[in-house]
Amino acid sequence: MNVLVNNILLEHSLQAFCWMLIHSLWQGLLLAIVTGIIMLLTNKAKAETRYALTTGLFFTFLAVCCGTYIYEWNNGFAATDSRVSKTGFGNIALLQHYGINEWPAALAQYCSSHATYIVLGWFAIFTFRCWQMSRAFSYIRRVRTSNHQSPGAYWQNRISTLTQQLQIKRTVTILESGITKVPVVIGHLKPVIYMPLGLLANLPSDQVEAVLLHELAHIRRNDYLVNLLQNIAESIFFFNPGLLWVSSLVKQEREHCCDDVALSHTGNKKQFIQALISFKEHVIYGNSQAVAFPGKKSHLLQRVARIVYNRNNTLSGGEKIFLLGSLLICFALLGAMTGRQATPVVAVKEPEKETTAVILQPQQQPAAALMIVKEKKTTPVKRNITPSRRIPTTVNTQVIETELAMNAQSSHEQTVEIAQRQRDEEMKAALHTESQADRYRRQAEKDHQQAMRDREQAAKDRAQADRDRERANLDRKRAEQDRAQAERDRLQADRDRAQADKDREQAERDRAQADRDRAQADEHRKQADRDRKLLEQKRIEHLRNTATPPYTNP
Repeated sequence: MNVLVNNILLEHSLQAFCWMLIHSLWQGLLLAIVTGIIMLLTNKAKAETRYALTTGLFFTFLAVCCGTYIYEWNNGFAATDSRVSKTGFGNIALLQHYGINEWPAALAQYCSSHATYIVLGWFAIFTFRCWQMSRAFSYIRRVRTSNHQSPGAYWQNRISTLTQQLQIKRTVTILESGITKVPVVIGHLKPVIYMPLGLLANLPSDQVEAVLLHELAHIRRNDYLVNLLQNIAESIFFFNPGLLWVSSLVKQEREHCCDDVALSHTGNKKQFIQALISFKEHVIYGNSQAVAFPGKKSHLLQRVARIVYNRNNTLSGGEKIFLLGSLLICFALLGAMTGRQATPVVAVKEPEKETTAVILQPQQQPAAALMIVKEKKTTPVKRNITPSRRIPTTVNTQVIETELAMNAQSSHEQTVEIAQRQRDEEMKAALHTESQADRYRRQAEKDHQQAMRDREQAAKDRAQADRDRERANLDRKRAEQDRAQAERDRLQADRDRAQADKDREQAERDRAQADRDRAQADEHRKQADRDRKLLEQKRIEHLRNTATPPYTNP
């Protein structure tokens, strides 16, 4: 008994989880549509506002998925046919009878019967994504435990000062790592900033401070935890294009928020852009689980353009096409779920004939009205002929013939009246059918006009996409020019540094030569002093030898 209950619960949970994954597809498309509309409406808003809205929608989607799973769990013990009817697909035989497309019902029935295989396929890919995440966590652990060193007291003091400016209450440590290629932040309770080995010495101090302010902004905003939750959600809904696109927008707006924080404290756009360009060649070695300073390669140009022109990035042409396709898919699914609705039955009853007209009004496409006419067997017409009576032989046969003719004429009049009444009813039904056809024709014209408007809008979107592409090309050219100028400035600085080193070495050599000359002069002076003393002694001795001795008496 327990085994049976466990099997029922397992099948129940698999069915609920499978339908949660399936429903997440159209929910993700709705999420993308709402997010795209918000991105267009908040084109001039602050990056913090856009980030808060996109992050709220992202977590709302996760909450809706959890609610979908709970709903499917509570309603999962119903049969497959009940599930099909609850989802709005209806009876397949009835749909086929009325000409409605039956693929949604067939797809729903297929997913319900193969829920185990769908979940197993999802679990195989999810396991692979978890393995990739474990590799990323292993990389983070290797960065934290090996090949790092302290950059010195100066930069640790600068980190403390910048932390106080940003009002961060946690203690932040800075280390130089020989593994990372870009600055990364690891840890939440005890955050550590790992700088690539040698960059603190090679970059100017103002650019290094811009980098540190960007990373400290990530710490103050708790982006490490949000980024981790995003990666887990992307691993679960790896098949959902709407969620993946919204997640990329969240990451993009997060980088914009940190850029604004860094610029508000430095106030120097040129140095910040220079720092972004300096790290560009290291971007491809970044780690997806840590918050990296340059960001993704595709976002670097957008960040530079946003800083230079002081405006938010708009949706690209591909993103607009994706949103338009999502909207069309949602409309198609909505139309498939609603199906076609039938009008009330119109019945016309006659004494001799009963006609029932059933007209179906399709909603998806105009078509001629379908009329099903049900006729009952016509009751034989009772001729109003008086019963034959015994006629005396004396009666004239002409009288009998006259009476028979009058009875036949009345019967013919009744038949003509019934036929006329039937023709009138058929004319009414034909007029009703023609009015339905007119309505469908008008609906077709409206649909055609809507299609023309959609085509014009698509042409406008293509033109806007071309303009955006041209603007992106101009921005790319400007970025290339700035990078070339930065490269020339770097080369000139290297030459100036090399010349300064040569001048310093020459000055050292001159100083050493001067010291040697000074020592040699001192030696000559000492030798001259010794020579002077020797000459003085010789002179005294010569005077002593040549002097006349004093006169003495014998």
